[in-house]
Amino acid sequence: MATNELSDFDRDLCDYILGQIRPHLRTCTVKPNGLTELDYDGFHRLDLAEWIGRVVAGLPSSLADHIWAGVHGEPVVRSLTVAELNAIAIALTDPPLRCEAEAVWVPFDGLHRRAVECVPLIARTLTRQTAEEWTAESAAFGVRLCEDDLPLSVGITVVHEWLLSVRRLTRGAAPARVEQKPPAPEPTSSAVCGWREAMKVTGLKKTKLYDLFRGGRLKGYKDGGMIRFYRSGLVNYMKERENVVAPPTAPSPPRKPRAKTPAAGTRFKFLSASGSC
Repeated sequence: MATNELSDFDRDLCDYILGQIRPHLRTCTVKPNGLTELDYDGFHRLDLAEWIGRVVAGLPSSLADHIWAGVHGEPVVRSLTVAELNAIAIALTDPPLRCEAEAVWVPFDGLHRRAVECVPLIARTLTRQTAEEWTAESAAFGVRLCEDDLPLSVGITVVHEWLLSVRRLTRGAAPARVEQKPPAPEPTSSAVCGWREAMKVTGLKKTKLYDLFRGGRLKGYKDGGMIRFYRSGLVNYMKERENVVAPPTAPSPPRKPRAKTPAAGTRFKFLSASGSC
């Protein structure tokens, strides 16, 4: 089993995720507990620190305590389980509207480059080809994490994929080839989807989608502060838009002919009542 550098890199990747969360919690004066239910407007009035504080408070207590322990003190670096990684990624999906632009991943290229430190160990304990595949795969992960305005939840998902590759190597298995990487799974296999997928289906902005939901044009339901849209409803809405026939244009009234203006210098002869000029 390949350990040491890989195990250290595993823990550092986990701390990379928590390092995206903890700075925002430092502005919270009180650790959120016993969260009250918010309506739609209340949820979307939250700022970034308030939202992340509520997210962490809703996580399993052991994970929430581990995150908070590194907020104002020296963080304890440990690996996160698959269940913990999934819980964080799901909880940080669909931020309030007012802080969407701020809820983005902050890349640390120095950590990305540290993946090469694992190459000698992989080549020695596994194969040289496996080490080369690991190098290519890690470079691809680094590029994805450096994308502009990468949503926070997407960044966590990418690091989760990277961690799965690390753990395959730790067990002695070759990493998945970059070109054969399967597409990211849908957040849910049910008949509903979040606003990101709804935007791709309809081409509409998030605010427009929510307005259509409130107006009854799009079917779905509220899930906390988020809205889940029925996929069938999105398809029906698009068909309805495509089948709408533009109203006929009313014919314009005929234009009255303009009176001809006599040319300059024209002289008129008027007859008098006696018929003489």
